[in-house]
Amino acid sequence: MTDKIHPDPDLIKTRRISFAGLTADDICIVVDILSELEHVEALPGEDGCSMVVTYSIVEHKLDELEGVLSAQGYRLDINLLERIRLSLIHFTEEIQQDNLHTPLHSLTRDDRLHAIYANAHERHLDESASLSPEDLRNEGQLGDTP
Repeated sequence: MTDKIHPDPDLIKTRRISFAGLTADDICIVVDILSELEHVEALPGEDGCSMVVTYSIVEHKLDELEGVLSAQGYRLDINLLERIRLSLIHFTEEIQQDNLHTPLHSLTRDDRLHAIYANAHERHLDESASLSPEDLRNEGQLGDTP
């Protein structure tokens, strides 16, 4: 990988994208489309109906790259096994991107409790927030009769 991609190897993803009904020439066009994106490298796959794309999870996710191709009118090969594989990849990349934004230091028990109570307090101050079941019971709105 060149300097186009983030230097941390755990953040670099190399994925295969398969297409339905594309020729080798079409694959080259698709490779060019994704190669134009910043921090993305794409190469034709060995089988002639797929491509291999390398990107940093900091800047991109596979579902974003698939969206770019779908917007251009290219259909992905979506059989059952491929759907399962893609769903797992999408899920893990979403979690990994979310984890990039979490603090590196470990929160103490007091910090976690403070965050829980602060969030609960903010929720009760918000007039548009729905009432919790406990609040509804206290107001007699759940049909609980003494």
